[in-house]
Amino acid sequence: MQKYKEFNKRLLLLIGLFTISCLITSFVAIVILYNAGLEETKARLRETVESQASLMEAVARYDKAEALTQGWSRSESTKRTLAQFQDAHRNFLGMGETGEFTLAKRQGEMIIFLLNHRHQDLNQLKPVSWASENAAPMRAALLRESGIMVGPDYRGETVLAAFEPVRELDFGIVAKIDLSEVRAPYLHAGIIVLLITLLVVGFGSYLFLLLTEPLLIQLALRTRRLEETNNLLEKMEEIGNVGAWEVDLVNMIPQLSRGSKRIYGVEETPPIEEGLSFYTPESRPLVKEAFKRLIRDHQAYDLEVGFVSKRGKSLELQIIGEPVREGGRMIKAVGVIKDITEHKAIERELKLANDTKDRFFSIISHDLRGPFSGVVSLIDLLTKELSDFSEEQMGQYLKKTQQKRPQHL
Repeated sequence: MQKYKEFNKRLLLLIGLFTISCLITSFVAIVILYNAGLEETKARLRETVESQASLMEAVARYDKAEALTQGWSRSESTKRTLAQFQDAHRNFLGMGETGEFTLAKRQGEMIIFLLNHRHQDLNQLKPVSWASENAAPMRAALLRESGIMVGPDYRGETVLAAFEPVRELDFGIVAKIDLSEVRAPYLHAGIIVLLITLLVVGFGSYLFLLLTEPLLIQLALRTRRLEETNNLLEKMEEIGNVGAWEVDLVNMIPQLSRGSKRIYGVEETPPIEEGLSFYTPESRPLVKEAFKRLIRDHQAYDLEVGFVSKRGKSLELQIIGEPVREGGRMIKAVGVIKDITEHKAIERELKLANDTKDRFFSIISHDLRGPFSGVVSLIDLLTKELSDFSEEQMGQYLKKTQQKRPQHL
């Protein structure tokens, strides 16, 4: 059950990472769209301010030419030009919610605005000090610069502005829009995308968990059974001093079980050549030849060999190897390693005990053969010639035999 909980935590982490990935993707998409929209707005403002500046310069040139024929002064000509644009501007509602045109001139250390503002009293236009940080786009236009910038307007609000000088009149013209208005639709879209993403991911995660929970429970139970089986096998390996091994013959990659690693005295599975170096010099050729035959002829083997673990402990092992086929070809070799050191020691002790027993009985048999042969001969004699002796003679003969008994013991 603990594993199941851990799996659930990982699943929730995966869902969280998926949610974050979706949000990051949505954020990047919105940023890309915002930048594209920003560039489009810049181009539109730039095009608008250039056309307005060109139009004003054309009108100013016409009024100058007209002034020559009518005898007007330069200031009168400028006033007539400005009056035409002021009259046209009265009907201009602006661009969007905050966009507008501004026209100004420099008078000493002040910037004097000549068109009514959208965001101030139309009849009381407030000048801006030339040294002020406000009206940055207009200041650039009055310096006969042209371009696009993000900066404070006459109110101190950050705007996206296109600016252009009107050289014929020494005016500056600016087309601007609050940056917050440019960003607003994308922020709004971002919030909607965020909510939709959370909703879709949440609903999808709920359906996923609902549909997969039975499978996850089964998987957790099977995983638990496999772990229990694996623990049991490892315990059996430890009790029986055995271990398993396999070699992927496609890539020649070996793998040892925990029991085999314990026998080898290693933490990680060594490469094949290094693994062979653990066998004694007498056994190493046998193991190599048997493994070659397994690969070449698909022939299993069962050997008893000498072995020295990494910790320097001398062992006697029984190694068994068999081929594994798949689709008609051998893909790997598997086998068992068994520590038979104690078994071999007991075998040697039993053989020594049997040899000692045989020698002991041989000695006893030889020592008893002489005395028993005399007894057997006497019994044979008595059996064959019993009728030829009287009771007196038989008694004398037995008395003599009794007197000689100590000589044989």
